[in-house]
Amino acid sequence: MQDDKLNPNAPFTRSSSMTGAADQFSSQPVVGSFIAEKYKVLELLGRGGMGSVYKVEQVYLHKTLALKTLDAAQVGNQALRRFQTEAKAASMLEHPNLVKVLDFGIVNESQPYLVMDYFAGVTLKQRIVDFGPMPVPEAIEIFIQAAEGLAYAHEKGVVHRDVKPSNIMLLRQREPEFLVKILDFGLAKLIYDNSEDAPTLTRTGDIFGTPQYMSPEQCLGVAIDQRTDLYSLGCVMFETLTATPPFMGDSPLSMMMKHQTESPQSLKEATLGREFSVAVEYMVAKLLAKDPRMRYQNAQALLHDLRRIKAGQSIDPAHRSTASDKGSNWQVAAIKLAIFGFMSLCLLVAAFWMGRSSAPTETRTVQLRSGTEDGNLQSVDQLLSDKHLKLPQYLSAVLPDDTRIFNFTKAEGDLGSLRDFDPETKVFNEQGTELHGRVAAKGTIIIQHFHPFLYYPGLVTLDQAPDVLAHFRPDEIRGIDLTNNCDADDKTMFSAKNYKNVNVLILFGLNKVTPKGLQVADHWPLTTLDADGAKGFLAADIAQFDSLPQLERLRIKAFKNINPVLRKMKNSTALKYLRVRMDDPDEECMQLIATMPNLQLLDLSSNKLEPGSIKYLKSLKNLRELCLQDTHSRCADVIDLANNLPKLRTLEVSVDTWRPEEIARLKAALPLCRLYKEYDNISGDEVPGNCIQNPRPNEPPDDGV
Repeated sequence: MQDDKLNPNAPFTRSSSMTGAADQFSSQPVVGSFIAEKYKVLELLGRGGMGSVYKVEQVYLHKTLALKTLDAAQVGNQALRRFQTEAKAASMLEHPNLVKVLDFGIVNESQPYLVMDYFAGVTLKQRIVDFGPMPVPEAIEIFIQAAEGLAYAHEKGVVHRDVKPSNIMLLRQREPEFLVKILDFGLAKLIYDNSEDAPTLTRTGDIFGTPQYMSPEQCLGVAIDQRTDLYSLGCVMFETLTATPPFMGDSPLSMMMKHQTESPQSLKEATLGREFSVAVEYMVAKLLAKDPRMRYQNAQALLHDLRRIKAGQSIDPAHRSTASDKGSNWQVAAIKLAIFGFMSLCLLVAAFWMGRSSAPTETRTVQLRSGTEDGNLQSVDQLLSDKHLKLPQYLSAVLPDDTRIFNFTKAEGDLGSLRDFDPETKVFNEQGTELHGRVAAKGTIIIQHFHPFLYYPGLVTLDQAPDVLAHFRPDEIRGIDLTNNCDADDKTMFSAKNYKNVNVLILFGLNKVTPKGLQVADHWPLTTLDADGAKGFLAADIAQFDSLPQLERLRIKAFKNINPVLRKMKNSTALKYLRVRMDDPDEECMQLIATMPNLQLLDLSSNKLEPGSIKYLKSLKNLRELCLQDTHSRCADVIDLANNLPKLRTLEVSVDTWRPEEIARLKAALPLCRLYKEYDNISGDEVPGNCIQNPRPNEPPDDGV
């Protein structure tokens, strides 16, 4: 009998050659039965929302394949057409990272099947369950392949709509490499399909997908495009690196609401302090943006950043989408959500204040400090009479009992995020839901037991609100994170000149902050400073800070000469974490570092150290983690140093130029070490060569440095 081949352009018809198997296939196939007279069922591989997947043998070719059926309960005209859509979509795709569809047909006049290549591997979901969070370099390799597959599908006009860990198959090629295959286009949408059925199969209002991984617009049932797959891939990436999805709920509806209304935690927060590079954190956050216009606009753009991360290069966040708002269904949905949020706010405010009364029948007017220059007070009724707080100067209103209400509703989108709250602090949104971790600065935020927090303006906030820092009260901000914010400049710093409690300042990757703007921070009680890659000032300008000897964490990289800073910090007993990189480090630099007795983490990666200069570090008896990646350090010097650091638990060093016997000597001298290849576990950057690392427990909290 001639095999039935799939013709993607053929009309949806049933094959007469399949009717002989109807009785066998009227219920779920059993092991040993035949489907369409040519596929022998070997075992059930799994069941999903659309149907079941079986391992089968093509009896004429003696080839093992995978066969997917639609469950009887799903069968109907719409389901049949959707199943045909899957076959048509998948048949268009031929890529190393996508499953290949080989055959398609219908038995019993109502039950379709789809035949694909069979792969002996594990799903990404199973790997996460078995081994927990995946190391970043391994994950980057996997997601490069996944993004390549999606980029190809999107170029063909196909959106998957159900990207999730269980639909990503990992096939072991050789240790430690995987070949990635994206499975199951059962919910695929042909965004360029001109067939008559296309509008009815993909119309606005249909909601398909797996709630844990659905984009906000997908949850709303509005029109979608390839960016919904990128959001889902962001959810998968988050889960791969943390072993938990970004949002969890008690029901599918609650999870879908969280995708629309809650901000995800950072990777560091989700892993209770594990460090991730800024590039990785930024990439995942961009994938998980609520507004599709703020995500990567296509998979090729994501691939670009993934490859830069793999190469140890930074990500330029300046390339933001400028897509037009005109005609956006997402904006229509957002307006609906805003109306719903306003109605909820009215109910919340009433319930919130009634609940705070000392007696159920008591009526009282609570006075708030409105932030007006004349000190006049306004009542709650006055302040909350509209959909947002009417604060002429500050974003917050202060209650007498250490509660503050922040209003961010005037901004388009959010105004960045708030994080690193005190353990005693309780944070609520306008619906009364308690918030944890990173909190998006949008809508109304109620903070009880107030303590200062760390504020991150985000990469677009300074466009619409360049003086946003001036609208926080002087005692509200304890940390400012301007990471990679291309709009941050001296005016940004000047707008925070009245702050009193800033002890964390992150200027990572800034170009426009000059020594003039830097002077604003001189009077702050800084304990953490990150000036990695800042190009608007010199290390000598940082050396002017009177607070340098009090720093506990310092990252200062990509500067020509940092000795002025180290001289100012000589004999510092406060410094615990130090990451430095300079053009021409000399012996004085190493001698100055050696005077800091309480250093616990020292990162000297990518510094071309003078031969033998690491000997000065023997005095750092409290050092626990040391990174010597790409420092040209000699084997004998490294072994001698490590043997003189009694508390050292992590040592990372490039060994790409070492002889095998030298590597063996190092491993013999440090028997608890493990060998890593091409990955720097301190900074998260890819490097050439190998690393030697001691097993280490969880790192202490790190405020961005």
